[in-house]
Formats: sequence, C-alpha cells, structure tokens
Amino acid sequence: MFDSTKGIVLRTYPFRENQCISKVFTREFGTLSFIVKKTKNQVILSQPLNVVELTFQNSKNKTLFFVKEAYICLPYGNILFNNKKLTICIVLCEILSKCLQEKNIELFDFVTTSFDWLNKTKEKYSGFNSLFLIKLCQLHGVWPHVDGAESGLLVQLDIIQGVFITDEVDSKTVIPQKESNEIYKLSMLEFDQLNTYNLSEEVNNSIFNFIITYISEHLTSLKSLKSIRIIKELN
Repeated sequence: MFDSTKGIVLRTYPFRENQCISKVFTREFGTLSFIVKKTKNQVILSQPLNVVELTFQNSKNKTLFFVKEAYICLPYGNILFNNKKLTICIVLCEILSKCLQEKNIELFDFVTTSFDWLNKTKEKYSGFNSLFLIKLCQLHGVWPHVDGAESGLLVQLDIIQGVFITDEVDSKTVIPQKESNEIYKLSMLEFDQLNTYNLSEEVNNSIFNFIITYISEHLTSLKSLKSIRIIKELN
C-alpha cells in the first residue's frame, strides 16, 4: 500500500553505503523514518528543512519506510543563501526533531508557514527564533496563559510553575524581569510585527536560552542540543 503526504525533513543519519535514514515530520502520519537512497530523485530527503511531497510504501508495524518518489513542494530560495536565516532554521530544525512525534496537522502547518514567512520576508526578523519557540509551546499547550495580564505590567516568568508572576523574585527558576518582559511582549506578537520590534542580539540570545530551559522543563529535554553552540551567532 502506497500513501502520499507532505513532510518536512528534520534530521538525517548515516545508514548503509549510498543510503541514509531521514527523519521526516509528515502532515498526515506524524514523524516517520525513511530509508533514502542518494539518487537524483531522493537526495532532497537528505537535506534538513526541505518541505517535500512524498509517496512511500506504508506497512503496519514497521519503523522504517521506503520512498517511492519525492519532490520539493516549498522551495527556500532565500534561506539557503542567507547564512543568518539558515543558522536560525538549522537550530530550530534540531529542536523540532526532539519535539515533534505524533500527527498534528496544526503544528505541521505552523512550521511550514513560519519557515516560508522567514524565507520571503525582507523586513527585520530579529526575535524570530524566540517567537517561533513561544508559538511552538502555545500549540503544545504548555505556555502560560497571559490574557489577564495588564498591558505594561512588569512580570517575571517562573520556569518551574509555568506562570508569569508580578512579584519580583530572585531565584534560579525565575527568569529576570528584563528578559521576562521581553518574552511576555514577544508572546503577544505575530511574525509580521517583528519589523517594528527592537530586540538586540544580546537580549534575543538571552531569552532564547531561557525559552530552551523552559521547553526542557515542560515539553522535552534540550540539554543535549548540539547546535546550541551556534546560538551566539543569531541576531
């Protein structure tokens, strides 16, 4: 039985000679692993970030699947030639490979439309990586509810409790007020509003690290994140 679905390539692993294992988050079936031959028709499945349409042999009780055909359905013309954008996407892709498992069409559409926005935008996008992770947490249902907070209110984010608090607290589990307020303000934005949001490289890197810690507490451990070493290069 053959099935077709869209998918985003998250990670690849060496397998046999002229083959690799490709971990793909598919729209219809969740995360699946495919045996990919390094041929002209299948090489696109060996490149993380690629959004593809693929047809594969679907068999129950199997953990590895064979690809019949695949082609790019969302080309990233700008990201692949923009080192800053590419670095952002590589880090986020590794995080997604740890967070995405079960079928979730809403999450799949969020990931692909977000990367497509980053690919196409010519405006400022500083803070994209942090806002992306905030929205990822929101879709997983693990982000603090902030509807009742007053505009302009100074807050701190308690990582363990997963709540914004208004009392100033000095604790290793509570994010400092400066970064907490930036995180709070970011959580209210859409990607196309980043062009009016001023976020320095230093602050963005700091809040990104805090959000990584938050995700590790509430969603999945990111302590072994290999690409974390290049976060300092993000703006």
